[in-house]
Amino acid sequence: MNSAADFQRILSLESENLLEIFSEGRNGHVDVLIQPQYMITCQTYFQSRDLTYELAVDDVGEEVDKERRRLRLKDIVAQGQFSFDTYHRLKVIYDRLDALAAKHTTTAQTFDLPG
Repeated sequence: MNSAADFQRILSLESENLLEIFSEGRNGHVDVLIQPQYMITCQTYFQSRDLTYELAVDDVGEEVDKERRRLRLKDIVAQGQFSFDTYHRLKVIYDRLDALAAKHTTTAQTFDLPG
């Protein structure tokens, strides 16, 4: 975007629930999420106001589903092993954190918060 007025135009689309701003770059670009049913409306709006745009991902939902399938296909974590994408009981997490802190004593420590 080249101006504050351009950004206000994008905000107006967000206020009409036609898109969602999820990232504002320092270099004047804004990442937005547009539902498929509003894509043509938003593209027409951008073009009519000389706002340049680039389609980064055609279907975010499909990409999320792919990642979920990929994670489900990963090897099941063996008994006693730790993985950050698997459920663990709180004691197992605490034990893992304590073990990491003991291994990296110069850069890590565990502690209890009061309360």
